[in-house]
Amino acid sequence: KTFSILQKLISIAEQSNKILITVTSDTFPALRLGAMRDFQNILFETGHWIYFDENKTTSTWTCKITGSKIEFWGLDEPLKARGPARHILFVNEANRIKYEVYKQLKMRTSEFIFLDYNPSSKFWVHNEIIGKSNTSFEILTYLDNEEIPPAIKADIESHDRNSNWWKVYGLGQIGELEGNIFKGWEFVD
Repeated sequence: KTFSILQKLISIAEQSNKILITVTSDTFPALRLGAMRDFQNILFETGHWIYFDENKTTSTWTCKITGSKIEFWGLDEPLKARGPARHILFVNEANRIKYEVYKQLKMRTSEFIFLDYNPSSKFWVHNEIIGKSNTSFEILTYLDNEEIPPAIKADIESHDRNSNWWKVYGLGQIGELEGNIFKGWEFVD
């Protein structure tokens, strides 16, 4: 999920003039070890690093051709969400941030938003985003990754007897919190 979204964002930055793209997650360390590392790997593996200048101080990559920027910042302090505007937003592991933080980010985003997460349990996206107008929802699994290394594929498939784990990471379906005494329950009016 993350890898594909980042590929799309790189393409947008290379084809659109002066677009500001923000990639964020709950903390900067999580972002640096996840989406940021994937972003850099994509640039170097595809040779696209030659089209970007990196500012290590601001964790920003600027496309030399279009002037578009891709910035990375963590939401270590939720008030950061009330700050700057952008054209495009990507919230990596959206289930790690609160809905109020997302709403602040959303109202400062003028074009569109990508959210990704592992569906380990229901959270605000299921009630507030999915099924609403102007939204699109897609379930992607390891089988959608054409480049998945055989060892990782085999490891994922080796968990098919662990029903909750398999449901989340194998099938991309909503799981349940581990350790629940009662399983399969839902809130009703």
